[in-house]
Amino acid sequence: MYSLFFFQKIWRLCNAYSQTFRLHSSYILCFSLHLRIPI
Repeated sequence: MYSLFFFQKIWRLCNAYSQTFRLHSSYILCFSLHLRIPI
């Protein structure tokens, strides 16, 4: 449960970052971060 909440928090930051800079690479960065987070 905690990891899911943590992932949602990170995903929010990633979405805000991508919308601000409008970079597709930020989505790739967020996805790679998700792969490194143990669920």
